[in-house]
Parts: sequence; structure tokens; C-alpha cells
Amino acid sequence: MNQQTLQSASRNFGVVAALLLCATQLLAAEVSETSHFSFHSDPWVNLHHFLYHEARNTVLREKMLGGRVRTYPADRDVGLTDGDRLIFENVLSVYARYGEGDLLFDRTLFDIGATVVYGPDSFPRDPGAEPAYAALERMMPLYLKYWWPRHDVTNRTRIRELVRYLEQYEKGMADFVATSYGVAWPETIRVDVSVYSGRHGAYATNRPNHIVLASPENWFPGLLALDLLFHESGHTRPFQDQVHERSRKAAAAAGVDEGDVWHAFLFYIPSQAARKVLPESHTPYAYQEDGPLARGRMSRSEFHIRQALEQTRDLDEVFRLIHESRAADHSDESSRQ
Repeated sequence: MNQQTLQSASRNFGVVAALLLCATQLLAAEVSETSHFSFHSDPWVNLHHFLYHEARNTVLREKMLGGRVRTYPADRDVGLTDGDRLIFENVLSVYARYGEGDLLFDRTLFDIGATVVYGPDSFPRDPGAEPAYAALERMMPLYLKYWWPRHDVTNRTRIRELVRYLEQYEKGMADFVATSYGVAWPETIRVDVSVYSGRHGAYATNRPNHIVLASPENWFPGLLALDLLFHESGHTRPFQDQVHERSRKAAAAAGVDEGDVWHAFLFYIPSQAARKVLPESHTPYAYQEDGPLARGRMSRSEFHIRQALEQTRDLDEVFRLIHESRAADHSDESSRQ
């Protein structure tokens, strides 16, 4: 048994010996590592997100109008026996207790997510999450039997594609991003690739640095996945701290609310890296037709960011110019009222 298998198998929450035996055979997450990322296809991470999606779209269906998350037809009819279906439905009823929360911003869901990645001894256990851990234990044998083989193939396909792109473009993208944020790239960032990954298809945390990225091709086709990977990297430390703190201070000095400027900046910089490094035919994720910088409030922030970066690359000066320009906008709007 290799070290990776041992690490993955140890990530049980008091599971019975039979499950542990099954887990040791199948739970080893395939890892591909590049200069800046390590990619994982992990069944515990995938099961957690799968149950979250299923609970929102079944048990919580009526409550989640406008807040549903993707499910896939191939996962709906997998030939469950009557007994297994009963277990699945019971597990979903447990996960429904957490399903109204956000994977990133709900404290209990965040703790569950961190625990399935790093193990039950890595963080203080949230007592409110104990039913979810029991549900994960109960569900894992079924997940391995009915869903995981297909999900793992999807994940590995995505990982291979990303690694291929990174072989060509990683250094250029990473150097541009780190230079623009004014700090060195952090240690290798863990990326868990999952068939299910929340409403937006990707998210990042920085306690510790970690990215979850959707594996199905219809989420982020081709280079869009690479593009988004570098946006999510901006939410890790020290990048997000560097950007957010400077933006916050400059906004306070200009007498304006910070708004979404810091987040728009984390979209803008990887987009500029993509325009510089990736093929000319590629339209960056943030500038797609429904992308965050192409419409809505962030499009105005994009204007201020672009103007500031045309004048300087010093981060403190960039945010001073951005927020002073926003303050002038607000003043003009007030005078017209």
C-alpha cells in the first residue's frame, strides 16, 4: 500500500473495518503536481459536494428556487437497490440540514469541507457537523459502488487537460499574476477536482490555501478552466490579503466604500495574464458574454482598474487612483441628483 493510499484511507471518521478495507483499495487520490499546483481526485471531497448538490435539488427543491445547483442525468438513475436507495434518501435528509448554506461562507459547511480534505484531526471538530460525518461514512460504500468510478474518470480527464495547458502556459501566467500582486507565489496550492463544486463551479479558501474546481467539460471548456484556476489562486494567501488590504486602505482614504473593487481586481489581473500568455483567440473567462467584468457593477470597477494600471503598476498607487476615481464618480452622481 503506497503512502497516498494510507493517507486517504486514514481519513475516516470512525468508519467500520469493512469500509476501511474498501477505502484502502479505492480511496487513493490521483495527484498530478506542477510547479504551482497539486491536483487531486478525491472521493471524500467529491462525495461531500455530491451530497450537497443532491440535497439542494431534491429534499430542499422548493426552498432552493433560484438557488439550485447543477446535477447530471447520469447520476440520477444508477440502479440503486431498494435498500441502497433508502440509505441514500436518509443520508440526503441529513445533508439537507446544511444544504441551505453556502459551501464557502457557512461555518459548518466550511468545516466539513476542510475535514474531508485534510482529515478529522486537522481542525477542531464542529459539533454541528457530526451528523454530516456520520452520513459520509454511511454513504461512502454506496458512492464507491455507484458513482465514484465515473466521477473519477471525469476528474482525471480534467486534470490531464489542465496539466497539458500548464506545461505550456504555467510559468508565464504565474509570473504575471505574482508580479502584479507584488508578492511571491505561495507554496504549491492544492486543487481538488470534483464533478460537483457549488453554484459557481469553483471556489477557493485560504485557511489553508485550497481550490475546488469543477471537472465536467460543460462548466469551463478548454482554456477557460486554466484561466479560472488563476483567478481562484488570487483568493489564496498572500495574494488576497495583499490586494484586499491595499484596496481597503485606499478606499478609506478616499472616503468611499470599497465595494467589489478588490474582487474585480482578482478577475482583472488573470485576464490580462491570459491576454498576454494564452493564444490570441482565447477570450478570458471574466470577459465572456456573461463574465463578471463584462456586465454589471464589476464592469465599472474594471474601467477604474484599467485606467489606474495604465498609469502605474505600484499597487498602493493603483488602488489610490482607483478609489479616488470612484469618489469623483460618486460626487458627479450626487451633483446631478
